[in-house]
Amino acid sequence: CAKKAVAMADAEGFLRWVRTILLAHITDYVEQQLIACVKKTASPISAATIKSFGMSFGRPPRLGTSTLKRIKMVLRTRGLDPADIPRYHKLALKFNLNGVTEPYWRDWKFADPSKFLAPDSLHQWHIFFNDHVLDWAMKLVGKDEVDRRYKLLQRRVGFKHFTEGFTRFKQHTGREHRDIQRSFIGVLCGSSKISKPTLRAFSSLLQFIYLAQCEKPTSHTLKGLGAALRGFHRHKKYLLETGKLRTGPKQKGNFNIPKLELMHHVPGFIRQIGSLEQYSAEQIERLHIDMAKDPYRASNKKEFGEQICRYLDRLEKIRLFDIYLAWKKGRHSDDAKEASSIANPDGSDAEARTSASED
Repeated sequence: CAKKAVAMADAEGFLRWVRTILLAHITDYVEQQLIACVKKTASPISAATIKSFGMSFGRPPRLGTSTLKRIKMVLRTRGLDPADIPRYHKLALKFNLNGVTEPYWRDWKFADPSKFLAPDSLHQWHIFFNDHVLDWAMKLVGKDEVDRRYKLLQRRVGFKHFTEGFTRFKQHTGREHRDIQRSFIGVLCGSSKISKPTLRAFSSLLQFIYLAQCEKPTSHTLKGLGAALRGFHRHKKYLLETGKLRTGPKQKGNFNIPKLELMHHVPGFIRQIGSLEQYSAEQIERLHIDMAKDPYRASNKKEFGEQICRYLDRLEKIRLFDIYLAWKKGRHSDDAKEASSIANPDGSDAEARTSASED
């Protein structure tokens, strides 16, 4: 743990005293709120709430110590029984809490949600782009026109070409999200329905997304992130002037988008934990196919829970047996080589057998 050092072996076999520090918890936005013990209208990273999500500046961090104090305040309410979940939850919402009484990080030294809830490129940038930025473009230009423009793009080796368009599909893979982003600004250029200030708002967001994925960020990268985000907030009013975006009863002409608010804290996370690409949930999401979808397809679709567990258990046994066979085969091969080297340290017998065969 972080409070007490534990002896652990390093890669070379030496014992070292280690204090386990919670550096990053890879998860999506909904789970971040659950971990930070905040309700749905509050940010898990900062003190911002839904009314301030669209601001052009970031709010102070939501410290874990402050959250724990508010939880204690609720628990000290006279006559309140934490086991009375409906009443406790109702009171917790008044303090921007979700009703969790004992977060797992409460006694983990140095652990603070505002520091270890690392940005996730898959959900916070790529899916944000698909749910909002791409949706805005299709409302301005039209789905058919966007599809037509992507169909006309020249084919490139290694990149997805949307021969039939993509707007009719409800879901896209992470790779398809990125391939759409690569050509997004170029596809919109020249459209009479996209003004230059509107295009600058779009390009600022794309600039931010690309800089945030930098594998070796520098001080110039951090400055570029700030400049790109300021550029979007400076030009977002032109998106509203079209009269087609953010006009719903809940939106009311505001950009109160949770993932947009989280962008303010990306430079700070890069300074603390380095490149953010290593904390993407994309690899974890890929396991949904191997651990759930494929086993489900192998079942008879009835009472499939037990069948999935049995399927995964058998796959694990097969994998372990394959590893054992490979080890066994490799060990015998190494033993043979070792015995040969002991019997013929200088290789003289081998040379004699070679010359004899030649004769």
